[in-house]
Formats: sequence, C-alpha cells, structure tokens
Amino acid sequence: MGGTIYQLIVFGDDDAFRALMGHLPGCKMTRWNSYGADIISKDGGKVVGIRHFLEHFHLRQDEIMAFGDAENDMDMLQFAGVGIAMGNADDTVKQQADYVTEDIDRDGIDLALRQYGLL
Repeated sequence: MGGTIYQLIVFGDDDAFRALMGHLPGCKMTRWNSYGADIISKDGGKVVGIRHFLEHFHLRQDEIMAFGDAENDMDMLQFAGVGIAMGNADDTVKQQADYVTEDIDRDGIDLALRQYGLL
C-alpha cells in the first residue's frame, strides 16, 4: 500500500459516478460502457502515453494508428494519424474515427490493417 495510483476502474450508474467525481477534483472520468468507467488524473490519458511513446521512438503523430471502441478511446482516435473505431463502438465513438471496421470478433483489426495496406 501507499503506491501511486494511476487509474481506477469503477462500476455504477450516473448518480454514483456524479457523487464519486465530486470527491475527485483532480481527476476525469471516461466511460467504456453503461456501467463501467475509468478515472484518471486530469493530466493523464491514452494520448499522454502515446505522446511519450512517439517521443521515445522518434515517431510522428501521422505515423500511428489507434483502435478503439468506447468513450475512453475518443481522444486517442482523434489524436492518431489514423483513428479506427471497432464495429461495436457507439455512434459517438465512430464519429471521431477516420475509419470504422468490423467488431473485434469479426476480425476487425485484421480487416482495418488490410484496408490500409499494412497486411
């Protein structure tokens, strides 16, 4: 105990999420389904991690592709050179993507990689 906490995964309804977030002013929440959400630092997120990755490997933003299916992926899909929403994603997530592929269970990643000539 006593270590740094980078992310919480919580389950609840809208009322529970609002009540919890009232106690966490330095955090933000993004949902990944109706009852599940991630809580992270306001200064954190997938894009922050991707920026570090890009810097470490000397890559440009336009050289990366990201896949996502939930609200917690929307920033990443917008940030990536190519953002790909999975077929099971909500319409709001799909609107943030450059391309929408099939569900993961229907080989969506493989199909998208082939669409972009990477396989």
